[in-house]
Amino acid sequence: GVLGVFGSVWKMRLKKGYQLTGTTHHKVLVMGEDGIPNWKELSQLSKEDFVAIRRSAGIFGTNHLQDKMAYFLGLYIAEGNIDGRRVTITNADEQIYSFIEEMGFRHSNSKSNKYQWRKGSVVFIKELERLGVVATATACYKTVPHAILSADKPTVRAFLQGLFDGDGCAQKTGKVTYSTSSLKLAEQVQMLLLNFGVTAGLHKKPLDKLSPRPKHTQHT
Repeated sequence: GVLGVFGSVWKMRLKKGYQLTGTTHHKVLVMGEDGIPNWKELSQLSKEDFVAIRRSAGIFGTNHLQDKMAYFLGLYIAEGNIDGRRVTITNADEQIYSFIEEMGFRHSNSKSNKYQWRKGSVVFIKELERLGVVATATACYKTVPHAILSADKPTVRAFLQGLFDGDGCAQKTGKVTYSTSSLKLAEQVQMLLLNFGVTAGLHKKPLDKLSPRPKHTQHT
């Protein structure tokens, strides 16, 4: 559907959540009724059109991070927060506890916070901020750090592994899902996956008592 028209520029969202932005006369490749691809202007698109998207573009930057730091950035974006001089990771997956400990975190002994791991270090927080982590960003406003957006393929891969280990889920049907309350983060992750050749549908889950904040879920 059309998200907005700004002068001669149209912004549209496809069924799977991908966005198109261009002038009214900008042409995109669609599947014709005869099964033959053809070009069509944005202003002429209808809900019945199947629009081609490019995947496996393999367009990466040159910035490189060690796998441990890239993975941690993904885990932090999924499960972390910064409170003053302390970084907290909340995670119930015992398989990654050893990794969190290697990063210098200590387990909380509180019964009410038994899944929390904490690290008090101003130096570590400054390093996260240098890489693009916004310390004051709440879950709804988290984004992919700029160090990842300009990173090489191995770094982006490690980041996504940490992100999905935190907020990802594998279903019995074979689908892999990722959920976040940040729409911008969801859109960024969708494009990172597309660059690897993975198409993911982006959907907004309705609010309920268990999830008072909006959830944007991707299915791959």
